[in-house]
Amino acid sequence: MRPHSIAYYVGHGCDICGGCAVITKNLSDGNFFIMCDDCMSEWSDPDTNNRLPRNFDWIDIKNATLEEIQDLGWEKYITGNYVDFECV
Repeated sequence: MRPHSIAYYVGHGCDICGGCAVITKNLSDGNFFIMCDDCMSEWSDPDTNNRLPRNFDWIDIKNATLEEIQDLGWEKYITGNYVDFECV
């Protein structure tokens, strides 16, 4: 495994399983959303409980960068981060 990126998470975790709710970017359409790194549940933004349908390939998503998060105005929701590892 090698370091892949920094994952920025929001709140106290996923309300479904307790995993980290990470700010994520859909590369195919450029939209940002929140995704649990354990159960893969998705929300439209850190302010709501609006669930999203899965409509992307796993290869088309990445952790949002701090700069992208700041551009969205979502940095106030960040409660922590961790190094995400790529399995190779």
